[in-house]
Amino acid sequence: MHDDLELEKLIVFAIANYHLALPIDQVLRVINYPTDTSKPLEKVGLIQLGRHTIKVINLSQRLELDQSTHSAQCPFLMLIRGLNQELCGIPIPIPPDVIEISTEALQPLEWSPAASPLLATVSHAAVVNRENATLSILLLDLRRVLVAPGQKLLGTSLAQL
Repeated sequence: MHDDLELEKLIVFAIANYHLALPIDQVLRVINYPTDTSKPLEKVGLIQLGRHTIKVINLSQRLELDQSTHSAQCPFLMLIRGLNQELCGIPIPIPPDVIEISTEALQPLEWSPAASPLLATVSHAAVVNRENATLSILLLDLRRVLVAPGQKLLGTSLAQL
């Protein structure tokens, strides 16, 4: 590779046969999914982690992907910061990978409200060759992922709609 090539470090994880990614600086850490969580809290999308209550973002459900993988089947939790800097967690079935990809390989995608829920949350796509396989990676726009369905993207709250 050329020394002047600008690289982006991404955390790549699999959800419903898609390879999704977030910039490494948006992921706080990946932990084992807590097994001693309160079932009533978990039913409303929250888990208790020590003294923290964490909002769980089920990407399969949020992005209307294959629902066969439930968060209970995801032994890992990727911790991120929400829109208001609160802790949030994304359940994932296998540990993520860290990859470096050139910024030139990241192709921007136009946002469209008419797009599928998955494409409406993706900002860039890239095709990379890795370990004798070609991966199509979709870079998520975390802000779009975290906005509640039906809420506007430009900071408008549900009360203002």
